[in-house]
Amino acid sequence: MTAGLAVEVAVVNEIGFADSIGNLTAKGTFPVFQDSAEAGVWLLHGAGKDDMIVYTPEGKVSAFLDYGGPVPTSLSTPEGWAAVKAAWTAALTP
Repeated sequence: MTAGLAVEVAVVNEIGFADSIGNLTAKGTFPVFQDSAEAGVWLLHGAGKDDMIVYTPEGKVSAFLDYGGPVPTSLSTPEGWAAVKAAWTAALTP
């Protein structure tokens, strides 16, 4: 990733998995939100487990990285890490 780009990460935990939210909060200092039937965040975004949505600083969707889709998203692999960094860089580079 290009040096000097600041990336902000937030996670929305799946409905029905509130008991496991500690697994996410233990991973870092990023905000973790709990989805609910009332909010329906996953539904509103058309998202599923482990999908990533990358936004521009203006709040526009820059990339929708569908887990299991054509773009690798596993941050534990070099290919996945490179693809996610490329999506972040594209969203932050005018």
